[in-house]
Amino acid sequence: MFFRLIAWALAAGCAAATLGAAASASNFRALPEPLVFDLVRPLGAPKGEFEVNSLFQQPLGGADRTLEWAPEAEFTFADGYGIEFEFPFENGRLAAYKLGLQGTFGAPKPGGSRFIHGWQYLGEYLRDDGAFKHTATYIAGAHLNDRWSTLNMVGAQIKETPEGAAATAIINGNLFYHASAKSIAGLEVNLRRGALPGVLLMPQIHQHISSAYTLQVGLGAEKQRGVGFAPQLAWRIVREF
Repeated sequence: MFFRLIAWALAAGCAAATLGAAASASNFRALPEPLVFDLVRPLGAPKGEFEVNSLFQQPLGGADRTLEWAPEAEFTFADGYGIEFEFPFENGRLAAYKLGLQGTFGAPKPGGSRFIHGWQYLGEYLRDDGAFKHTATYIAGAHLNDRWSTLNMVGAQIKETPEGAAATAIINGNLFYHASAKSIAGLEVNLRRGALPGVLLMPQIHQHISSAYTLQVGLGAEKQRGVGFAPQLAWRIVREF
C-alpha cells in the first residue's frame, strides 16, 4: 500500500541525513525550481523550512481538457534533506497519492564552487487502477554567473500494474535568467522515452510577490505519443513559512 512508501521513505531519509554530508543554504544561493517537474525543496535547503503550494496544468488544445492540480506540503527534516506529501487531482477528483523524498550531496564552500547536486525519489499510488509509479532522478545545478543558472535532472520512472512493470527514461533541463531579486525567467524542457514517451516545452516566469508568496506561470506545449504538440498553460502558487 501507499503507506508502506511513507515508512520506507522516512527510514531512507533519516539514514541518508545521518550518513551523508549535509548542505547548508548559508553556503549556496538557492537555485530556482522548475515549474512543472516537481522538486521537494531547493537543493541545500536548511532544516526546518516548510512550504505549501499547488501546481495547476490546463491543456488549451486537443480532446482532453482536464484540469490537473496538485496541492502539496514540503518540509526539510535535516539540512539538505526534505520530504513532501502531494495529492494530485483531475478536475474535482482525487486521482493519486504522492510522496517525495530529496537529498543533497555535500555542501559547496563559501566563495567556492557554484555547483550543487543531489537526488530525488517520487512514489505515487494511482487510485483508478491501483498502480504504483516510482521515479528516481539525479539532480545537478549551477550558477553560471550572477544572472544565469541551470538545473537539470536525469533518471527513470517505473510504473507497476497487475499486468507487469514498464520503464520510462526521464530528462528534465532548465535554464533560468535572474532579471532581478524578485523576477526570474526560465525555459523548462522535459523529455520522456520508453513506455510513456512525451516532450514538454515550458517557458515560464517566477515572480516573488512578497517574502512569503511566489507565483510561477508558464505557457508552452506538450507532445504525447500518437498526437501532435498541444498548447498548455501551467501555474504554481507557493506559500513559504
